[in-house]
Amino acid sequence: TSLKLNGRIEDVKTKLNDTARNLLKDFLKSDYLLYDHFYKLFELKREIFGKQRMKDELKSLATANEEISKACSMAPSDRLAGGPRKAWGGKGLLAYEAQNRTNEDCLRMTLRERDFVQRIRNIQTENIRKQQ
Repeated sequence: TSLKLNGRIEDVKTKLNDTARNLLKDFLKSDYLLYDHFYKLFELKREIFGKQRMKDELKSLATANEEISKACSMAPSDRLAGGPRKAWGGKGLLAYEAQNRTNEDCLRMTLRERDFVQRIRNIQTENIRKQQ
């Protein structure tokens, strides 16, 4: 399962016109070739897996995500409104935070990658010390 940690506010999203889309497609030709290759591979594997089975699995995942979001009391946050992380987010980035600060699973699932990796390193370092 996963939690939604950020997203774009709908009314600041912009649609590309056909001219811009075609220019990007030409500029990113190699990326499109790679994407198209793996999309075809995905479609083949989805066909083998079964479309209905895939729908059922996705529905189960959506239910689990909704349950953990409720358990963690996920709510919009202004934590990205300013500061050094603003640059990568840009206008209209909406962040979410877990209001349930007592549930260890919620805390782990909302850590930034760097903080999560540091937490793992700390645990591994402690385990090594215990073995010595």
